[in-house]
Amino acid sequence: MANVTGVIRPFFEKYLSPTSVETNLLSGALFNVMPKRGLTRKVYNNLSNLPNVTVYRRDELPERFHYSKLEHRLGEITVLPNSEGQIISRVILLINLIEHYFQLIFRQQQKKIITKKGNHGWDNTLATMQAIFMARGPSFNKNVSIHSLNNVDIYHIACHILKLNPNPHATAGSINSDRSPLVENQDNDFEVNFVEIATIHELNLISMYNGTGVVFIRNSIF
Repeated sequence: MANVTGVIRPFFEKYLSPTSVETNLLSGALFNVMPKRGLTRKVYNNLSNLPNVTVYRRDELPERFHYSKLEHRLGEITVLPNSEGQIISRVILLINLIEHYFQLIFRQQQKKIITKKGNHGWDNTLATMQAIFMARGPSFNKNVSIHSLNNVDIYHIACHILKLNPNPHATAGSINSDRSPLVENQDNDFEVNFVEIATIHELNLISMYNGTGVVFIRNSIF
């Protein structure tokens, strides 16, 4: 999770007209729309004027996002804030206004409005979107640290612990290296493996336990 650094309201701020959009599929850390027929270029150009964002057409999205290219799953244009900002749809904007109205009524004495302070869903290469993977037990080598771990690789770790054959179409990815944290031959079936995923903000606290047979995998990508 990261702090919300700013809010962009493309409909309210006149960057985008409701009449030019068929559907607004996603909003928040990721904003996605399907323009009406013949208006894709206009909508793309208008959204490109938003401050501090990157705008993609569906076929331009980075492969590492693994987003579906099917039209019914994802709109034609996707907007990503370059920092931890949020892009708000018309529906969310209306909900926020209603929430603020009732907060003003019921919190009139405190004169304090509750707003969203944090969120998930930004680019997973950002440090604030990453976590720390920590594990120990008979399935893991001691005092091993590797640079990164993709979330999908946890599937192989689970298969290894349970002694199951993974799906042949799945890749071992970041754990298939010379510094693999996994023990090749597990002798003890009765010891318990300990696995924890912590946020990157807990790095200093967890580092205190280095040298106790714990595997550290920093910058796990989610």
